[in-house]
Amino acid sequence: MTVTIPDNLRRKLEEFRDQFTDIERQLVDPETLAVSYRTGLPTTNMACAERPGGGVVVVGTEAINEVRFEPNLAGRFITVEGAIVSPGPRGRVTRRDLNPHLDYAGPTIPFAERVLSIGDPRGVACSPDGQEVWVTGMGSNNVLVLDSSLARVDRLDVGTGPTGIAMDPAGEHVYILNRFEAAVTIIDRSSRRQVGLLELFDPTPAFINEGRPFLYDTHLTSGLGHASCGSCHVDGRIDQLAWDLGDPSGEMQVFDQICNLDLPIGECEDFHPMKGPMTTQTLTGLEGNAPFHWRGDRQSFAAFDHAFPSLLGADADGTPEEMAAMRSFLASIANPPNPNRLLDGSL
Repeated sequence: MTVTIPDNLRRKLEEFRDQFTDIERQLVDPETLAVSYRTGLPTTNMACAERPGGGVVVVGTEAINEVRFEPNLAGRFITVEGAIVSPGPRGRVTRRDLNPHLDYAGPTIPFAERVLSIGDPRGVACSPDGQEVWVTGMGSNNVLVLDSSLARVDRLDVGTGPTGIAMDPAGEHVYILNRFEAAVTIIDRSSRRQVGLLELFDPTPAFINEGRPFLYDTHLTSGLGHASCGSCHVDGRIDQLAWDLGDPSGEMQVFDQICNLDLPIGECEDFHPMKGPMTTQTLTGLEGNAPFHWRGDRQSFAAFDHAFPSLLGADADGTPEEMAAMRSFLASIANPPNPNRLLDGSL
């Protein structure tokens, strides 16, 4: 059956598509403040750097949310990518997977291969001569050295949670902020050896350091070493995307919640494994708001333990101790002040 879309509706859909595609790819001319756009970049762009000779380099992740069903997405629902945006109002975008050793044929690989992956890229810096691009992996605790075409040249292990990165004007030293351990690693660019470590004051409570890896650490929590819960729950929040994580081979789950808030509007049905597309939900303000998910099909935070192997491709479920540590960390991520709530969170 052929469906004919009226011309006025088609134009509206095309306008919406163009606006949606251009989100967060807006460029502003520093001289004239004129605005232009670039399309074709990764879904979630984390950092960019000026490219010697013109243009910029962007690093981020590409969501594979057009693929349906959790078994098909397990361990490979994103790719980590770099993009070169050429200068000019119609600059070309060239993208490259920053994990060329991954073929995404399955949800898991041996751990010795996982540690080769970069996950959650948060910083990028170009050398003054334009021959190298350095990228930090906050989730993988490493740094990639790429050539001018973004092909991988080297991989260096650094501290935990590397985010910011900078080079001195001569391009002799690289400075990397290890956000999760509050330290700056100094690397000699030519030898690629660590030549210094500046430790900063870190007031972070122990329970945050203990629980945070289960949200961000891509080597610890995923089967390919490049993804984590934080890949979709970006900084504990959302990726603004819808995912169809149903399972055609799944089983019905007994409904065990309050039905329709006890209103006389009919019986509630058991939870079906084919739940349809649902947008990512924020992890902010979770404490005290169970059951979770749009359908309320998770009684408690501990019920997400199976998501590590089923969605991330990890080797095993999260242990009770790991889930408790992750919950304590997430409980510290509170909603911002709200004039309609008291200090205890009540209305």
